[in-house]
Amino acid sequence: MARSNLLCCLGTRREENARQRQTRPTPRPRLRRLMSGMKRVFGRSPPCGQTAVAPDSGIVVVEPRRQTAARRVGKGARDGGVNNREEISREEAAAATIQAGFRGHLARRAFRALRSLVKLQALARGSYVRKQAGVAIRFMKVLVRLQVRVRARQLLHRSKDQ
Repeated sequence: MARSNLLCCLGTRREENARQRQTRPTPRPRLRRLMSGMKRVFGRSPPCGQTAVAPDSGIVVVEPRRQTAARRVGKGARDGGVNNREEISREEAAAATIQAGFRGHLARRAFRALRSLVKLQALARGSYVRKQAGVAIRFMKVLVRLQVRVRARQLLHRSKDQ
């Protein structure tokens, strides 16, 4: 099999990319975002090292146990079967739009809850830190008083000894 016919699971070759760009109609601007999401959902390539499809000669299979499924897929494409990667029904597009909106809503709600939790933590930590600072200041005052007493005693003993 010639190298130019093989497609890798990581993508097509440059010439085929250029050919596809020329033949593919450009989507309308407002549908561009939807189509990119749909490509992510439906346009996933097979895992590396399993199967690769050649445009001219049918199918190239790397793993023998996947041969039958790959042949069935290749037959459907040659007979003029529907390709899920290109044709997406209105219902599927609408479902994807609704799901994306709902996921965005859930993400915003979770972010809001997280933000309020962070504020609550900061409030609690602030009061705890203030309490610790007050305790530390009290201990420092006690230490200063103790040092003053000790130094006063030392001075008293020195003056008595002289």
